[in-house]
Amino acid sequence: MKLLSLISDHLLLCVFLSLLWGTTDSTTTVTATVTTRVTAGQTKTERTTRLTTNPLTATTRKPTPVDPTTQKTTSLAPELRNNLSTTQLTNPLTSTEQTIISTTTKASPDNVNRVNVTTQNESSITLTWNKVNNILTYILQYGHRTEGINKTEEGPIVHVVTPLTAGTNYTFTLFTSDGLNSSGYRFSAVTAPNNTEEFKAVYQNETSITLMWKAVPNIDSYLLVFNGREINISNSTEKYTVPNLTSGTRYNFTLFTVFGNVSSSGVNCIAVTAPRNTEEFKAVYQNETSITLMWKTVPNIDSYLLVFNGREINIRNSTEKYTVPNLTSGTRYSFTLFTVFGNVSSSGVNCIAVTAPNNTEEFKAVYQTETSINLMWKAVPNIDSYLLVFNGRQINISNSTKEYRVSDLTSGTRYSFTLFTVFGNVSSSGVNCIAVTAPNNTEEFKAVYQNETSITLMWKAVPNIDSYLLVFNGRQINISNSTKEYRVSDLTSGTGYSFTLFTVFGNVSSSGVNCIAVTAPRNADKFKAVYQNETSITLMWKTVPNIDSYLLVFNGREINISNSTNEYRVSDLTSGTRYSFTLFTVFGNVSSSGVNCIAVTAPNNTEEFKAVYQTETSINLMWKAVPNIDSYLLVFNGRQINISNSTKEYRVSDLTSGTRYSFTLFTVFGNVSSSGVNCIAVTAPRNADKFKAVYQNETSITLMWKAVPNIDSYLLVFNGREINISNSTNEYRVSDLTSGTRYSFTLFTVFGNVSSSGVNCIAVTAPNNTEEFKAVYQNETSITLMWKAVPNIDSYLLVFNGREINISNSTEKYTVPNLTSGTRYNFTLFTVFGNVSSSGVNCIAVTAPRNADKFKAVYQNETSITLMWKTVPNIDSYLLVFNGREINISNSTNEYRVSDLTSGTRYSFTLFTVFGNVNSSGVNCIAVTDSAPNNTEEFKAVYQNETSITLMWKAVPNIDSYLLVFNGRQINISNSTNEYRVSDLTSGTRYNFTLFTVFGNVSSSGVNCIAVTAPRNADKFKAVYQNETSITLMWKTVPNIDSYLLVFNGREINISNSTKEYRVSDLTSGTRYSFTLFTVFGNVSSSGVNCIAVTAPNNTEEFKAVYQTETSINLMWKAVPNIDSYLLVFNGRQINISNSTKEYRVSDLTSGTRYSFTLFTVFGNVSSSGVNCIAVTAPNNTEEFQAVDQNATSITLMWKTVPKIDHYLLEFNENKINISNSTEKYTVPNLTSGTRYNFTLFTVFGNVSSSGVNCIAVTDSAPNNTEEFKAVYQNETSITLMWKTVPNIDSYLLVFNGREINISNSTNEYRVSDLTSGTRYSFTLFTVFGNVSSSGVNCIAVTAPRNAEEFNKNGQDETSITLQWKTVPNIDNYLLAFDKTEINISNSAEEYRVSDLTSGTRYTFTLFTVFGNVSSSGVNCIAVTAPRNTEEFKKNGQDETSITLGWKTVPKIDNYILAFNERQINISNSEKEYTVSDLTSGTRYSFTLFTVFGNVRSSGVNCIAVTAPRNTEEFKKNGQDETSITLEWKTVPNIDNYILAFNERQINISNSTEEYRVSDLTSGTRYTFTLFTVFGNVRSSGVNCIAVTVPPVVPWVSVTERFTNSITLEWENMNKAWEYQLQINGGVSGTVSGRSTDTIRKVVTSLQPGTEYDFSLTTVFAGLRSTPYTSFTVTAIDCASADWKVTNSSIKAKIEGLFSKATAHYRSKVYVSDGHEYMSFSGLYPGATYQISLVYEKSSRVFLQCEHKLTILPPNLNAHCEYWAAGYSVLIKWTDPEGEWTNVEVNVTGKTHTVASPETKIIIDGFQPAKKFKVSVTSLSGLRRSSEPHVFYCQTDPRGSFVLRLFRHLVVFSPYCFSTGLLLSIYWSRKTANKPDVSMEMTKCDGGGDELYEDYDDVTVLGTEHDF
Repeated sequence: MKLLSLISDHLLLCVFLSLLWGTTDSTTTVTATVTTRVTAGQTKTERTTRLTTNPLTATTRKPTPVDPTTQKTTSLAPELRNNLSTTQLTNPLTSTEQTIISTTTKASPDNVNRVNVTTQNESSITLTWNKVNNILTYILQYGHRTEGINKTEEGPIVHVVTPLTAGTNYTFTLFTSDGLNSSGYRFSAVTAPNNTEEFKAVYQNETSITLMWKAVPNIDSYLLVFNGREINISNSTEKYTVPNLTSGTRYNFTLFTVFGNVSSSGVNCIAVTAPRNTEEFKAVYQNETSITLMWKTVPNIDSYLLVFNGREINIRNSTEKYTVPNLTSGTRYSFTLFTVFGNVSSSGVNCIAVTAPNNTEEFKAVYQTETSINLMWKAVPNIDSYLLVFNGRQINISNSTKEYRVSDLTSGTRYSFTLFTVFGNVSSSGVNCIAVTAPNNTEEFKAVYQNETSITLMWKAVPNIDSYLLVFNGRQINISNSTKEYRVSDLTSGTGYSFTLFTVFGNVSSSGVNCIAVTAPRNADKFKAVYQNETSITLMWKTVPNIDSYLLVFNGREINISNSTNEYRVSDLTSGTRYSFTLFTVFGNVSSSGVNCIAVTAPNNTEEFKAVYQTETSINLMWKAVPNIDSYLLVFNGRQINISNSTKEYRVSDLTSGTRYSFTLFTVFGNVSSSGVNCIAVTAPRNADKFKAVYQNETSITLMWKAVPNIDSYLLVFNGREINISNSTNEYRVSDLTSGTRYSFTLFTVFGNVSSSGVNCIAVTAPNNTEEFKAVYQNETSITLMWKAVPNIDSYLLVFNGREINISNSTEKYTVPNLTSGTRYNFTLFTVFGNVSSSGVNCIAVTAPRNADKFKAVYQNETSITLMWKTVPNIDSYLLVFNGREINISNSTNEYRVSDLTSGTRYSFTLFTVFGNVNSSGVNCIAVTDSAPNNTEEFKAVYQNETSITLMWKAVPNIDSYLLVFNGRQINISNSTNEYRVSDLTSGTRYNFTLFTVFGNVSSSGVNCIAVTAPRNADKFKAVYQNETSITLMWKTVPNIDSYLLVFNGREINISNSTKEYRVSDLTSGTRYSFTLFTVFGNVSSSGVNCIAVTAPNNTEEFKAVYQTETSINLMWKAVPNIDSYLLVFNGRQINISNSTKEYRVSDLTSGTRYSFTLFTVFGNVSSSGVNCIAVTAPNNTEEFQAVDQNATSITLMWKTVPKIDHYLLEFNENKINISNSTEKYTVPNLTSGTRYNFTLFTVFGNVSSSGVNCIAVTDSAPNNTEEFKAVYQNETSITLMWKTVPNIDSYLLVFNGREINISNSTNEYRVSDLTSGTRYSFTLFTVFGNVSSSGVNCIAVTAPRNAEEFNKNGQDETSITLQWKTVPNIDNYLLAFDKTEINISNSAEEYRVSDLTSGTRYTFTLFTVFGNVSSSGVNCIAVTAPRNTEEFKKNGQDETSITLGWKTVPKIDNYILAFNERQINISNSEKEYTVSDLTSGTRYSFTLFTVFGNVRSSGVNCIAVTAPRNTEEFKKNGQDETSITLEWKTVPNIDNYILAFNERQINISNSTEEYRVSDLTSGTRYTFTLFTVFGNVRSSGVNCIAVTVPPVVPWVSVTERFTNSITLEWENMNKAWEYQLQINGGVSGTVSGRSTDTIRKVVTSLQPGTEYDFSLTTVFAGLRSTPYTSFTVTAIDCASADWKVTNSSIKAKIEGLFSKATAHYRSKVYVSDGHEYMSFSGLYPGATYQISLVYEKSSRVFLQCEHKLTILPPNLNAHCEYWAAGYSVLIKWTDPEGEWTNVEVNVTGKTHTVASPETKIIIDGFQPAKKFKVSVTSLSGLRRSSEPHVFYCQTDPRGSFVLRLFRHLVVFSPYCFSTGLLLSIYWSRKTANKPDVSMEMTKCDGGGDELYEDYDDVTVLGTEHDF
């Protein structure tokens, strides 16, 4: 056995050393596995450990796990097995059944983290990446090419891939290589696409440039860049118009092709926009041969280009004015001015201008009248018109006219005329002509005075004439030119005369003016008044024959009366007034001198006579004062009462109550009474008794009273409403009231519309029911009710199940506690106001049912989870809620499978029980579905063209790739891609794509997307017809499409696929449209084809002929914008007209011919339908037009007839006469003698007149009368006359009263003396020339009358003074003058009352007598008016015994007198207030205040006032609540009412009330009430009462802190003056107040842990307590003091205190324990730290009772030891346990070593080989230790003595020494640094130590592992 042992040892050593010799790679690890089977009857032992060792350094390496059950060959990973060659697998130990297996386990290098594509161009891509672990070699694969890359320089690797194809997407794979290749980093990149070719600008305008290029195939898009702007353009586009550019600007465009977000290098194109047109282009000056043009310069252009008549003129860019020379006169030129920039011209602006035409010749005047001059000239051909200018006037004259009559001129005036020819609004230089008009007629020719035998005529002088000629009745009178008035005498009375007055200048008379006048008729006789009443007077007289009418004049009024009448009733007069009537006879509007009559009307009745106040024994009557009467007379029941004329109100006393009286009031003036006015009034009836409310509901109150006999009705008054009630009723129901309202009713008895004083009754209506009464929350034991608050009620009453609950009126929510779960309750809520309840509203609600038990998941797969629970009886259903979904489940079900779930997803399910639509609180269950890769979302087609479809989807993380399947094709897509373009498709084809996500060779179920490729475009798309509103389009049909889509102007029209023609309607006329036609297949459109077409333009409007001559017609129309031109068609001719023209003159026409014109608008070569206009040319003028005969009043005209006309038109002096077309001679009648007439004769055809021909003729025809003949001064014996002189006469002749006086022609004034005073004289003044007198002008004048005598004052008042005098006979009237006022008074009056005077004022009156509008010298009288009354006489204050009166002072008076109750008090004139004392309280007084001036009183002003009533007694509080206070007092008799005042509020209270409840108050507030008694709107001084309202309940109480033995409460400090009383579980915890904080905080101590406490908080103010606020809370639990019992999988504890649920949280896991006393959690994760929470739930409130962190025991360990360092160290290893642990304590031989997580081994030094020792391994989690340590025994390596033994054997056995020494020397000669680790796995000995080794009973060397 010893020998065998030595041989074995040696053999083992040789094998070991030989293997070391064969190792040449320093990175190789050798691992050998040797299996030795011993068959000496021993049991096989196969425990395996792995040891990595370096024989010399004993360094460690992490072991590689090996299957411990391997006996012959170690299993290799497939990929490792494939990498081994056949020579790497050997079995050298077949004789001893030992197997050596060598494998390579070196790891492949990592992939690069990222490859950056830094640049791409058309033929290369530059890649950059960071080295992986400084590896230098990389392999790049793309397409079918592979490139090796070896970079030795520092920094990132940069590699350029070239040559590549432009616009191509390449997929690259980059391998890291260090002898082995990495798995490869895969990425894609594209090369830049090719540039486009032939990139150029093809069109420019001012704001856009159109670019064109040659298309580049297979690109994504084009990118156009310029001026910092980038524009993406579709890849199907070859032309693009760049809009919104600046005119006249050079742009540099770069066009890039884009493929895969990579742009080409780009090509450039420089283009400029057209410059903008110039503005304000116009002609500023023209003459006959040149036109000067001007415009506004355009900056930054090269030049201007002026184009006209085929000529082009280049103009410098700095020029803004240019004169075009060498033009033809009278010619129209069209100029176009272009701006030029970079050889590009603008669109140009137009200006049409004409040169000036030639002047006319032979311009002269051929005829003149007073207001016109006829001018004539030689016609100028080819002009537009003539312009005649004179005196600042301009007249446009037709170009066909050679003669013109200038009218509206001034007579006798020299005019200078200039005539211009006009062509195109340009005038010639003009020619002049001077001419003069005839003189004017005189103006204002009229009769100014007539008497019975003469008429005086007057006129306005005409300056600068020779004389006047007056013609009448065959007589002619020449009158001097200085005369303005002439008296024609020796006439017959009452006769009409017609006078004609001519002015004469230069032997030419004016046309003359006429005046018809009559002589005055004689007066009527016996004119008198025969009857009068208050408003009328009847007058009578003796009739006068042969007159027109009578004229009655009085008070400025004139009344015309028929000539057949001798009696007239004058109505509408003022009562009590003296009238002076004058009656004139009238003939031919001329009145006689008139006769007078004075009469007086009766006085007026008073108005508004009525009863204004009644009591049971008196009636107050009032009326409107009647001024200027003597007194009033009141008559009733046989009684007569005289009342002063200053009185407007009278109180009739001592009457019987409830009695009807008839009063008549008369006004009295001069002892004459008026007709009287009546007033029926009744005394007030007595009040009703026992007035009270007997029933009320929400909208009505029933009232009752004791009936009152002999009344008309009752009147019920409340809230401004009045209700009439029958007298037979003693009960009344008042409806339509507001619920919950206090009403104050007053019942009056009514008799004859008079009400009694009334009795009061206060009652309230039942309050409204609340609205929206509903249950808003339920749990198992309570229901929370909510309603809409009803204002102004006292409280709510809640009734259910026989229970009644009173609820505060401020509450809108109430929780009903202590209910049974899952039970239906019927609640009724009443509102209460004034102890009256509403009808109530109902609400049915149920309590929440209890939760289901044992809710859990019993099964799940990838898409479903099956849930189970214990059924709950008597419920309606279950409700399952998760992820926002709700599922209703039958109440008979206790299991449910939830499907359509997402694989590998955690779901939290909540199960509610449902009863009566109320859910329980719910129980939770968390469950997870099994997983497979998710499908992608939002899989859709995002772009299609004819051959490709681009698909897009939402990326799915953590998958390997995508698989796209369609039409049998499969495409693998990288997992980093969320978009893919499928190409090589057929156009217009539907494809069904399925996209799968792939993970680990497993595909998802896939998502589908159906998409179609774009169909091909239609061919031959064109417009085939258009009108003004439509365009018809046509195309070649495309087969197999769905429809066509026509797009234009933002509109889209879908067209059937069978259609190849379409009419687009509703278009705008004259508009260019760009149509795009798309073919559509599967909602995908083709790229579209374009067609540009225009609609026909609109017809023009208002097309008409505006002017015609004999050879031309001017047409005008309303311009049509945006057209090209107009086309005018007539008689087969077509004329193109510019689009800027609105008027056109058609020439070369035939005179007197009808033409039909059609005008078309033209746009884009398309014409409108056209509009018509029929017009005629003017007919030819007649010839040989002349006057062939005339007399004084007519002229006969003759002419040569014109054939084929409609008629002739003769015009003269603004007269127009139509004459038949067959007439050659016409006599014009009714002309004025001696007058020049200018006749114009027109021929008329089709309502068009010829230019007309003229003929001047004069009718056949003594000095002019003078003008302005009048009397300028009169006295009692003379009259001075004056007139306007008439030139060139011999003398004047003055005729009057049979006397004739010759007056020199140089005189214009004459005084006629020795006349009789007060006498009317009629003067006639004639002008005399050559013994011929003019017709004469008249002037009527009178001498002044004598003065009146005994003129003095006869009385006065405040506003009037009465004056009297002795009458003067034979005058017209009196004139009273004072203070610039004049009053006409009848000639029969001896007295006059002057009214409207100022009170207290001295007046000087002058009285004149008047005759014929001439006044006497006048007499004077001085008088004074009474003073005025004071104003604002009113009461200023009162108390119980005095009244203070105030007034506005009246200046300049002597004193005041105050009268009342037969007392008179004199008061100084300086006072404005007086206190009347010693009066009786509560009494009404009537005061009258007079002003006094000069011992005369004013009429006085009245003031009614009352003394204040006495105060009430015993005013005090009688109760209160939060919002109201009830007050009471002792009543005061004989007052009107009470007023309660507080806080600026006032409440009126009935006089019968002793108690009043003041509502709507603020809770907890001190109020000061003042109660006034009121009588006659006067208050007493008032008595006070202070009271407070009950404070309110606090709105909230918050428990802010909860501890085990205390709680902290906080609530709002609603008022710092209030206190709060807190009760805990019924015990008072004290009173709290907060004087300085808004929130009060109260800490309650000495409480028990985990205990529920009820508390209430009451507000206290002024001894009053609010309704308490009640709630509950619970104290916290001291979790730390609980007896926690933990294992490595459970927690248990006994908890002292209330809790409903306990939870333990660890990461995302939650464990729940119910609220029993003993809390238990199981199935926990070992060593984990759990957050334990205890909560207490009640009444939907959740209280966190405690939180506690607890670490459970860590997991137990399973450890073993392994040989290390030849037995001098030990390696102790343990498995990584399931659970949390922070450290491991290893105790070996009494020494403790601590290893921190996650290390699972420890090497401990200081041991001896082949020794046995005890090891203890314990896990720790924080401070927690595992439940028991793992204890085992460990054996150190017994081979530590093997080397000594080896040398011993070598000495003995010398054959082996040399080989051994040689091998050892070779081995040790190697560098230690290059020696690989050697890992050896040995079978562990279970025990026995040296004994087993020595005996070799069971030694199994599991082998050595070699890594190469």
